[in-house]
Amino acid sequence: MRSANSTGGIELVPEHLDPEPIPVDPRQPIGVGADVQDVEPAQD
Repeated sequence: MRSANSTGGIELVPEHLDPEPIPVDPRQPIGVGADVQDVEPAQD
């Protein structure tokens, strides 16, 4: 588990934030969701 934490830990941080805005997307206008999706791949 420690091994996965070393590598997966870093990946888990951004991934955890991703699902957070996802549930907010449907709550907010589609325009906002498109912006968030565009920023996600751009940061990657």
